[in-house]
Amino acid sequence: MNLLDMMMRVATSAANLKVVTVIGPPTLGGTLENVSVTLPPTPTECLVTNINLLAGDVTHIASPSFVGATGGLDAVQKAHEQLVVQAQASVKANIEALVNLANKIGNGWERQQVPERPGSTLPGRATTGDTIAGDTIA
Repeated sequence: MNLLDMMMRVATSAANLKVVTVIGPPTLGGTLENVSVTLPPTPTECLVTNINLLAGDVTHIASPSFVGATGGLDAVQKAHEQLVVQAQASVKANIEALVNLANKIGNGWERQQVPERPGSTLPGRATTGDTIAGDTIA
């Protein structure tokens, strides 16, 4: 997979931000670096927030016991909301990093030196008809 394909895959998968909080006995497996979680067959309570970052659609699902909750469930709900905020900030930072990377790649492409040739407007700069990395400039 080339860099452009990788960037497109990241951008496509970044379209939805999903935060799921489940209260119940999950089954954990894997390693610390690659944890696998199997949800309980019948979760006691759950909160699910799904945000489509492209369309701006937000879906929030909450077990009825979270409505007007106090004590422990209220604390879980506040923690879930904080995770959503943190996840949004992370997605924003990742998108900014991708844009920055794309700009650097683009600037590097523009600055790539080619041999000087008649008709070039600047010495050592590409112009129409020059070939860079197999691509001919139109």
